[in-house]
Amino acid sequence: MRKKFILVIDIGTTNIKSIILDENANIVSSSIQKIAAIFPKEGEVEYEPLKLWNTTKEVMTASLRKGGLSAKNIHATGITNQRGTMVLWDKENGLPLYNAISWQDQRTSSLCDELGKGDIDVLFCESMGDHISPAFSVTKLLWVLQHIPNIRDRVSDGNLLFGTLDSWIVWKLTGGRVHATDNSNAASTHMVHRGTQQWDKKILDRLDIPLSILPAIKPSNGFFGYMDPDILGEEVPICSVMGDQQASLYGQACFKAGMAKCTYGTGSFILMNIGEKAVPTARVAWTKQGGTTTFKLEGFAAATGSMLQWLFDEFLQVGTVDESEKMAFEAKDSKDIYVIPAFLGLQAPYYDSRAKGMITGLTLGIKKEDIVRAFLESTAYICRAIIEEMQEKSGVKLNQLRIDGRGSRNNFLAQFQADSLGVNVERSALMESTAAGAAFMAGLSSGFWPSEEELAEMWKKDRIFPPVVSQKLRDRMYGKWSRIVNLALHRERGE
Repeated sequence: MRKKFILVIDIGTTNIKSIILDENANIVSSSIQKIAAIFPKEGEVEYEPLKLWNTTKEVMTASLRKGGLSAKNIHATGITNQRGTMVLWDKENGLPLYNAISWQDQRTSSLCDELGKGDIDVLFCESMGDHISPAFSVTKLLWVLQHIPNIRDRVSDGNLLFGTLDSWIVWKLTGGRVHATDNSNAASTHMVHRGTQQWDKKILDRLDIPLSILPAIKPSNGFFGYMDPDILGEEVPICSVMGDQQASLYGQACFKAGMAKCTYGTGSFILMNIGEKAVPTARVAWTKQGGTTTFKLEGFAAATGSMLQWLFDEFLQVGTVDESEKMAFEAKDSKDIYVIPAFLGLQAPYYDSRAKGMITGLTLGIKKEDIVRAFLESTAYICRAIIEEMQEKSGVKLNQLRIDGRGSRNNFLAQFQADSLGVNVERSALMESTAAGAAFMAGLSSGFWPSEEELAEMWKKDRIFPPVVSQKLRDRMYGKWSRIVNLALHRERGE
């Protein structure tokens, strides 16, 4: 019998990957291609949907070829994708009516301000537990409906389909037979009721959005149909769809409440599993067949990685980011230098877009190593601030943090994060945790893997960083950083 594998399609913000994993979750083959965004105006970000589709086909074919495999070797396929990016297309000819509008796009900011002043905002908060923002794809859909001539007539005729990128790719993969999404992606539209996990009719009626254009909502490990055999030569089953950060949480085997993951990249993405009870601002992490829904809280610290790059490129103009670990350990202690990582404002838990970055505590005795250490410490501090807010909102205590991304390879940052939080920080040996999450879901639903318990045992750690400082010391240092953050916020607000 031929050996079987799981194939994952990962549609990211800057690239599309096809990754093939074996029964031990080892990567046996992969292919990656960059995707080019379009910037029509300042603050606007788009993609060409057909190029995304063609690139998806190319990387799938390339990963099979590199692995010496064919579609007959693929047991099941999983899909994970950037959330919030939307497409509107004609179901008769399969052509998009407009470019895919990215989750990063800010063109609907004024529309969000307008919606926030009316009664619709009350509906949003009741249904989704949060105010509307440009990141949600519902506002992008409204923009398209307002700016394409005669489009309302075509919507009424029932010839148009809407979806996030997972829906678009599933529809293309199945030859137009399946129009579906999963709960984690549906939640990113801001049109799904948290309680029912279905499209909210009150919201749809209020915004004049017909249910007929929306995809069916399936569990994250649901069956999404078979690939058209013309694509890879076989009817490969599609057995999971997940938003990228939710897939990363699942790929880190954070299956229990109180487990969290942090991806240190350009920014720092933190997700925490809070179990099956929804709280205000909680979103779906994943829903499984049978109706069990796991919720998560999510926080994002912008520019934590990119500010470190700026430090070396523009400020110090000596050394590289890769040397930051060695320099930070050489500094011995922080010397009361504190950095406020507000290079793109402050997101969670402060939500002040006007905040600016700060460095405090400078004296003539400070060395460059001390400043590098303070920059790394600030990443750990902002992550602790986000996690503390999550614990307060959910009533769930963090008991374990798993980390991945480029920044996770920095031993100083990993250790200081553990010291700041007072919990073990575990670094994943598998850097492709997003793909692993989609693979795990597809493998569970298709019988490739028998249980989450087995998946938990398969998860591989590279290293554990236990906290080594006292509670008193960690709270004193974090408390001082927090007071400086508050001063910065007051300054920006003119207080």
